[in-house]
Amino acid sequence: MIRKKKNNLTLGYREYLIIFILITLVIGTLSRDIGVFSNMIMLNVFALSFYLVFSRYRERVIASKIEERLPSFIRNIADAVESGIPMIVAIEQASRKKYGDVSSYFNEIADRLKAKLPFEKAIEKFERRFGKRKTVKLTMNVLKELVRSGYGLSSSLNSLYFNLIKLNEMKKERKSALNQYLILVYAITYLFIGIVIVINKLLVPIFSTGGGLMFQSPCVGYPTYSVNGMICSYYNGVTRMFKTEYTPVEAYYFGLFFNIGLFQAMFAGLLVGMIVENSFISGIKHSMILVFSTFAIFGILTRLGIL
Repeated sequence: MIRKKKNNLTLGYREYLIIFILITLVIGTLSRDIGVFSNMIMLNVFALSFYLVFSRYRERVIASKIEERLPSFIRNIADAVESGIPMIVAIEQASRKKYGDVSSYFNEIADRLKAKLPFEKAIEKFERRFGKRKTVKLTMNVLKELVRSGYGLSSSLNSLYFNLIKLNEMKKERKSALNQYLILVYAITYLFIGIVIVINKLLVPIFSTGGGLMFQSPCVGYPTYSVNGMICSYYNGVTRMFKTEYTPVEAYYFGLFFNIGLFQAMFAGLLVGMIVENSFISGIKHSMILVFSTFAIFGILTRLGIL
């Protein structure tokens, strides 16, 4: 009997979406406050976005572990074939073995083969989920051809095994070489935040105390609903998150430099994800780390009275 294991992330996303919509409608209806309703919508959008990004990132991590275990999987098949076991039985036996955190995905292939499904049907779900990875796609295609032909099994499997080993080694070398860029981008981001903080610390007192350089707030004279007025209101709101007492000039420059640091962190994270891991989802992960650490740095320094 085939074990049923629910791994459909799209279905899970839909379920969460329905739950969040119901929660929003219930709380919004009970509160009868448009402000509460709007806040619930924004909170739900953030929560669902986080869930989707986390699910995609988790899927990517699982796929990476599958690629790492493929050489062991092929080695087990080759050993079984060399001992005289038929190809399909060898694949089933190899799928039963332990492959760390991803054993269940290989075990599922064995369950389908045991249920007398054709090999192509048995690996259909596995291919659909992980087939976007070139290594997985290549391996499954080779296995399908070997099952069809039945010739040169041992030599083909050994050749595939050594090729997979080389591919994994090349990936590790590439990742090791690119990790220096990861460290460099993080260092540049925090250095940039440090420069922004120093400039903010130096400029605000100069602009606030005079000495021939006394400036008024750049927001003075603009209507609230003009573009400049809305930008200034936004900067005031940002400053209010960190400080209780501040002058208009302080609010403007604190909000300005905080947003500069925030955008630097956001785009630096996306860049490092694309360069090092060639993945937009990984870029979002690094962006979230850098953005949250930017918030933390500004928050801690404000508490300490440095900003």
